[in-house]
Amino acid sequence: DSDYGSLVWVFAGYKKEMEKLFEHNLGLPSRFPHHFVFEDYNDEELGSIFKDMMTYQQKSASPGSAKTKARIRQQPPPFNPSYSLRSDSNGSKMKDRFGRTWTYYQYAGWTDDLGNRSIDPKQLGKAGYELVDPSGNFWEEDGGTWYNLTTGSVQRHYPGEP
Repeated sequence: DSDYGSLVWVFAGYKKEMEKLFEHNLGLPSRFPHHFVFEDYNDEELGSIFKDMMTYQQKSASPGSAKTKARIRQQPPPFNPSYSLRSDSNGSKMKDRFGRTWTYYQYAGWTDDLGNRSIDPKQLGKAGYELVDPSGNFWEEDGGTWYNLTTGSVQRHYPGEP
């Protein structure tokens, strides 16, 4: 058999349930010799993760005499629980408040014609509903100004437009 070793099986689950699975057949442990156990986070680690997810740094930059406020996010935005409850159909279309058309792709979410992604185009640019450009930068809009939360840059045009 020339395909020996090209098949990979992954079993994932809670530790006790996985132990029970391997107890049902004494030959399983020898067939699955590699085990990766991810320990639970402790209270300190969970607190640090929560803090990182909620932290924004305020930076002020002053190009010339005009002051600009750039907000930089330390980590990607927290998961929006409403996303998992969405029931959009593959190929659905909607327009955002900027007039752009977005298409919903199953397993990829909403994408505009420039390759930007969003959880919900109706809320696009608001905190928690950032636009994610093809390079992975997070953008938030406020009063016609787009803030790149990843790099700290600021621009007046829609991300991806010249």
